[in-house]
Formats: sequence, C-alpha cells, structure tokens
Amino acid sequence: MRVGDSACLETLYSSYPIKLLPIAASDDPRCTQLYVIGHGGGLVSGDAINLHFTLENDSILVLKTQGSTKVYRGNARHDPATRQEIIAKVYDDAFLVSVPDPVTCFKDSKLIQNQVYRLSEQASCIIVDSFTSGRSSNGEVWEASHIINNLQLFINDKLVFMENLDLQPTNGVTISEKIGNCRVFGIVLLVGPQTLRFRDGLQSIKERPSFKLHKLQSQKNGEDKNAGMLVSISDITGGKSSGAVLRFSGDSVESAYCFLAELFEIFATDIKLAQPPYMDRVNTDFLARRREEW
Repeated sequence: MRVGDSACLETLYSSYPIKLLPIAASDDPRCTQLYVIGHGGGLVSGDAINLHFTLENDSILVLKTQGSTKVYRGNARHDPATRQEIIAKVYDDAFLVSVPDPVTCFKDSKLIQNQVYRLSEQASCIIVDSFTSGRSSNGEVWEASHIINNLQLFINDKLVFMENLDLQPTNGVTISEKIGNCRVFGIVLLVGPQTLRFRDGLQSIKERPSFKLHKLQSQKNGEDKNAGMLVSISDITGGKSSGAVLRFSGDSVESAYCFLAELFEIFATDIKLAQPPYMDRVNTDFLARRREEW
C-alpha cells in the first residue's frame, strides 16, 4: 500500500518452513524488496508452501530468494510430493518483479507447483521461472521422480498465458534422456506498460547473429568455461497490457545466471535497484568484456 509518496507492507505474515524478509534495496520510494527464505536449506516431502501477494496501485515489489529452492526426496517411494502455490494480484500501475533463483529438484524428489498471476489492465509484472537438473556435485542429471509446474497469467480475468510442465519417466525413458544436455531451463515473462523498456532491449538480442545459439562464457574459480544458451522470444497479446515471453535453456547453471544478469542490467536502472537481479551470481568484469564484444 501507499503512505504518502512511499510504498509500505501493510501485512506481512509467514510461518515455518518459510520466512519473508523485507530489505531496503532501492532508491525508488514505491519499491519494496522481499526475500523468500526457506528454513533448513530446502523443502522436503509433504511440505505445502502457499505464497499469496497483493500489490496495491502504484507500488513495486521485488521478490528474491537467497539461493536455489532445493527440493529433497522423501524417505519412501510413496511419500507425498512437495507442493508450492504462488498466487499474486497486481492492481493498476503496480509492478511485480519475481526474480528467484532456480528450483533444484534432487534425486527421487517430487514437486507440484502452481502459480497464478492476476493483473489489472495497467498492471505490470516480470516473472522468472526456472529449474536446474539437480546436484551436479553428486552427478545428478534430472533424476527427480516427478516435476509438475503450472503457471497461469490473467489480465482483467482473461487468461493470456499458460505454461504446463509435467516431467516424469515414461515407457522406460528417463527425464534426463528426454531433456538431453540441458542443465537449466526457464522462462522470463514480461507483461504490462512498465516492461516496455525491457522488451525494447530484447530486440537487440533478436538482432544478434548468435540469437538462436546465444554463446556465453562463465568464469568460476578462475577458470573459463564455454557454455551454450538456447534462447527464443515470442509475444503475448492481452489488450493494452501486451508482453513477451523469453524462453532459455543452457548446459550449465552459470551460463543461465550470466544471461539473466545481462538482461536485468537494463531493467535495474528503471526502478533504481542497488544491484541488478542475478548480478551477485556472476563475474561483473566478464559481463563488461561481453558488452564490448557485442
């Protein structure tokens, strides 16, 4: 809600295993940044997380996580799935920016996630929704038992975007065999008038010769690693609040972080964030060199 020229949290409530932590990280008085923190390092079988957000007129909420959302396996084959529900209402001139780290489903884990975003006609949102293949240090490559992710976006109660993901082994074919060399994939939804500048920036990516196979390098522990990114962009139509969806996949989590950090450099200046989303996950000197090359 608004108090004078500033936005504030009218109601903030959370309970175990989730904690919500507000952080002042913007010079824009309309903006509140909120971290979603999981106790115990992740979610386990039977956890049921319900996150509900309402943004009143002319406010900005930036949602982040401390790290990837880890989903652990149950102790028995028939243990219940981990469930997470995210529901948000965004009113006119409000702006929801959801930029969490990827969800990481460990071996034999089961996740059912449902997301519903309801926007007024002049509302805006940026939603990042991504998954990684598991604990690479343990050699896990898409060894979860079942991953279900349903995402719906409404504008004035009209469904304008829907994404249904159902990953599970079928007919002897594992999830890893279905996905191939991909180690991370996701989408970036950009909807509403406050995303116009961001969407204009996507045009420059379309014009690059490397658009279909967007090559990036990531630097970790002093060693350069070549990493390939596949990127596609398509439009979303829904009245005045049109938008776009960017889909990406990569052969390393580092490459995805680097790609997202580059995208959000443009956006961060619009709402005066102290640091662009995902920038703390990559080497900034490397990004500077990439901009010079482009």
